Amino acid sequence: MKTRALHRFFAFLFALLLAFARPSVARAQSAATIAELSRTARDLVTEAPDGRALTIPARPANYTVERHGNVSVAYPPNLVGSLRAALTNIDRDLASLQTQFGLRSLPPIEVRLVPDPDTMRALAPPEAPPPAYAVGVAYPSLRLTLVSASAPRTWEASDVRRVLRHELSHLLLAVATNNAPVPRWFSEGVAVEQAGEHSWERFEELARASAFDRLIPLHELDSAFGERSSRVDLAYAQSADFVGFLLRKDGHARLGVFSEHLRDGVVFDDGMRRTWGMSLRYAESSWRDEVKNRHLLLPFVLGSSALWVGSAGLLFVAYVRSKRRGKRILARWAEDEARADRVAAAGVVVPFEHKAPSKVDGAPVSSPKTDDVATGGIVVFLPYARKKPEQLPN
Repeated sequence: MKTRALHRFFAFLFALLLAFARPSVARAQSAATIAELSRTARDLVTEAPDGRALTIPARPANYTVERHGNVSVAYPPNLVGSLRAALTNIDRDLASLQTQFGLRSLPPIEVRLVPDPDTMRALAPPEAPPPAYAVGVAYPSLRLTLVSASAPRTWEASDVRRVLRHELSHLLLAVATNNAPVPRWFSEGVAVEQAGEHSWERFEELARASAFDRLIPLHELDSAFGERSSRVDLAYAQSADFVGFLLRKDGHARLGVFSEHLRDGVVFDDGMRRTWGMSLRYAESSWRDEVKNRHLLLPFVLGSSALWVGSAGLLFVAYVRSKRRGKRILARWAEDEARADRVAAAGVVVPFEHKAPSKVDGAPVSSPKTDDVATGGIVVFLPYARKKPEQLPN
């Protein structure tokens, strides 16, 4: 029993330490794995790094092209099985995004679903190719998006439908705002929210930042999306949570109202005031308070592994001591009851002279009560239970 308890305890400690090690392990993973889990790829390209105009390579002649209104979807025929979920739901996903952005119609949009990152790079604008670890990429100025059916380096199957919905969100936000200037964090937050890319990794990253007061100010958040930034995971987590905070107030339909303000030439902060009735600065302050209250107890969970391990150790020691004490008491009771049963079975009565102790734990005690012994001063010795003669076995 003791060995099993120790095994359970050490298994718990291992799981606990693994949970705390997860952030550092995640940062040590390959860029491809990080991109797949948290979309850290630079998936939103507005212009070439050197300012050149973007060009679109011709798609392969053998690609199948499906028309979904003004949206064309091209993919290799042998990939149809892997793309079934995305192709089956694309009309539904487009309609949902279009409604949220308040768009009555869509302009021509091209979607290219490709088998691997190498093909995605070959079919993307050569002036601004996707980064080596990207799973999907959007070019709002070209109304073009490409999504790979496999992740870079790992070659594991990607969630094409979810990634495509994320990239389409980028394109439709640009359409809804008529390419008005929008912070990168807002576009990414909307895309993550609309794609439903909520993960434990993001929750954990946000909770840890909140516990240590390391949340990135919104005016610095765009710079955290750089490919070499060490804060990119937190940038995505914050963006998604802040946009979610706004949408929880009045629903996703507010995106359409906000987009219309920007389309009419209203600047971002004024659009916030007109849509949500508060400035960006006030919204950020309210969101920070909400995050802090939501994660109020998480400093004890995520703040210190030593605190966790120490608390777990104390709890385990208390548990073991309690179990041992309980066993000793039960064994003593069993011994006393067995002795009493033997006495009763033999029909032996034991003269009993009640002598109460004068002190218990150093404190004086009162005189014993008269009913502590049965009539006649004779009683069968039964510890923990007083028996009257008529209650004794014949």
